[in-house]
Amino acid sequence: MVAIIVPDRPILEKWAAENQIPVEGDSGYLELLKDPRTIKAVQDEIVSKSREAKFFGFEIPQKIHLTATNFTAENDILTPTFKLKRNEAKKAFFKEIKDMYGGAKLQGEE
Repeated sequence: MVAIIVPDRPILEKWAAENQIPVEGDSGYLELLKDPRTIKAVQDEIVSKSREAKFFGFEIPQKIHLTATNFTAENDILTPTFKLKRNEAKKAFFKEIKDMYGGAKLQGEE
């Protein structure tokens, strides 16, 4: 399983400051989301919390992608009642999902 994650920016920037990772402005934040140290820290936290909650192995994301793009009804990733539109999310993050699966053909892909 893979996951697209929109981190809480103030919390992530606080973590970056605590770890001496400079973040300046929006471009710095976008670079922080791509930083392997950030991805590893978020992944480790997800795994830790998932294990505490006694998730099964298949319920824990093996790879993640961090994005600053919020999931909203305005960008058509959520319904007006805040349910995920899976097909729209897949379209919006197709490249990232494909990369996380190592370029494998995805369900519904021609």
